[in-house]
Amino acid sequence: MRISTFVIMTLVVTGPSLGTAQGETSGSGSFTISVTDLAPYTSPFIGISSTGFNVAPCPAGKMVVGVGGTKLKFVQKLTPLCASFDKMGSFLNLTAVDPAAIPDGGSGFTLKCPAGRVVTRLAVSYNENTTVYPYLGGVQIGCGGWFGGNVDPTLQLISTTGFDAWARKATVACTSSLQPVRSIRVRSTTSTKALSIVCDEP
Repeated sequence: MRISTFVIMTLVVTGPSLGTAQGETSGSGSFTISVTDLAPYTSPFIGISSTGFNVAPCPAGKMVVGVGGTKLKFVQKLTPLCASFDKMGSFLNLTAVDPAAIPDGGSGFTLKCPAGRVVTRLAVSYNENTTVYPYLGGVQIGCGGWFGGNVDPTLQLISTTGFDAWARKATVACTSSLQPVRSIRVRSTTSTKALSIVCDEP
């Protein structure tokens, strides 16, 4: 947790006073505002029980605005899509953390929020029989509007093809409207087993 301190000065105000007599009113002063940044929120892993993980973080000043990867029967690879915003809400410098995870052709996929929205929620789907089906079958993102450093709680959900066909589902979400997703943690072997999110201020 970081604490930032700002000193704001109120300087002289001069002008005629109300009433018949002319006069001068002046004053000065200062006060201090301390702004406390929230500690990052790291969600539990959702998906199939496994160990170890890799972290895929967005660069400083960027937020997760989507995910991409490789999917055949299972989700094989997954990487965040990161961007900052211009004043109209359009994405700036949209890039994948690992571009190689999103191949050309039918096996590559991207789930991207509309302009002006960021990822604040992540869901996965998979089969109840994790012995026969030991990997994730689908991924879904929840996109909230990003307005002046706050996330609109009304979400737009975007899913991989066939997400609802898998019986088991699990969801994690950011806990503060000030903190969208900044990183995704991935547990995988030959395909993806479980995911977790890290939420923080951009």
